Amino acid sequence: MFTGLIEEVGHIVSISRRGQMIDFTIGAQTILDDVNIGDSISVSGACLTVTTSGEKSFTVQAGGETLRRTTLGKIS
Repeated sequence: MFTGLIEEVGHIVSISRRGQMIDFTIGAQTILDDVNIGDSISVSGACLTVTTSGEKSFTVQAGGETLRRTTLGKIS
């Protein structure tokens, strides 16, 4: 469960399935200055780990259990 501060509301740029895992690329601006691979970021209330970070977006990966127990499974 996420207990941190919300700094920005991003938007989904892309969704790609890799087996039972789904990569969500999230467009953002404010938080990207200090986002690092391995950081935990709340995405639709689920804490997910940043796998890549770019100039205008970051990517997180969700597995089967996360997809079953959150709304992320419905949008993938």
